[in-house]
Amino acid sequence: MKTRYEIWQQCQANWVDWVTSDKPYDERDERILYDFYKYFFNGRLNGNVIDIGGGGGLFREWHRGGMYVVRDPYPNKAQDVVLSKLYTKAQHKPCVWSEGMGEDIPYDYNTFDVCIISSALDHCLSPTEVLDEATRVLKPGGRLFIIQDVEPTSMSDVFKFKLHVLLRYARVAIKLLFTHPGILYKKIRYTAETHTQHIHSFERDGLVSMLERRGYTNITTERVPLHACLYAITGELCLNTQ
Repeated sequence: MKTRYEIWQQCQANWVDWVTSDKPYDERDERILYDFYKYFFNGRLNGNVIDIGGGGGLFREWHRGGMYVVRDPYPNKAQDVVLSKLYTKAQHKPCVWSEGMGEDIPYDYNTFDVCIISSALDHCLSPTEVLDEATRVLKPGGRLFIIQDVEPTSMSDVFKFKLHVLLRYARVAIKLLFTHPGILYKKIRYTAETHTQHIHSFERDGLVSMLERRGYTNITTERVPLHACLYAITGELCLNTQ
C-alpha cells in the first residue's frame, strides 16, 4: 500500500519537476510580489515562524527573532538569479529545513507565533488537515497568513486573470525559448496538466469560514496586486482548542 507521501508525489509529479528545476522567473511579476510581501510581512514575522510549503524560505527576508522552519516535501531545492537578487537578506538568515508534508508537522502544541501557507493549500492532499496542524502548533494569539489563488467571483475577474496568465506565460515562454528550451518543455507540460496539479480550489469566503471554524478571529482579506484572484488572508488564533 502506498504511503500518503507517495500518493502526493504521484499526483504532483509534474509540479514537483517544475518547482525543483533551475528555472528563470518572470522578473516583472516577482518584483510585484516582492513589493507586496515587503509591505505585508514587514514587522509581522516575529518569534518562531513555520512556513508550510515554503520552498526556499524566502519570507525569512522579514523574520526577526526566534526560529524559522520551512516544512516542505522538497525544502530549499530550487534557486534562481532573479529571486536571489530580490530576497538578499533571506539567504543569510538561519532556517530549519523540515522535509515532509504539512498534514504532519513534527512540533509540539503551541510552538509557533506565526504560520505561513503561501500558494500551497491547493497542492496539499488534505487542506483541512494542514489547517488543523497549523492551528495545533500555533500559540494562542498566534497569526496565520494564507496567500492563495481563489476562484473568480465576477466575469471581470475572470477576464483579468486570463489576461494576466496569457501575458505572463508569453513573457516566460519567449525567454525560455532562447535560453532554456528544455525547461520550456517542462512548463508547457505542467501547464497542460495544471488542472491535475492543483488538487483543490477555493473561494475566498470559503477560506475565511475554514479559519472561523478553527477559532480564528480578526480575519482580514486583501487582494495581492499581481492579479484579480490572488488574496492574502490573515487570522489570529484566539483560543487553541486542538
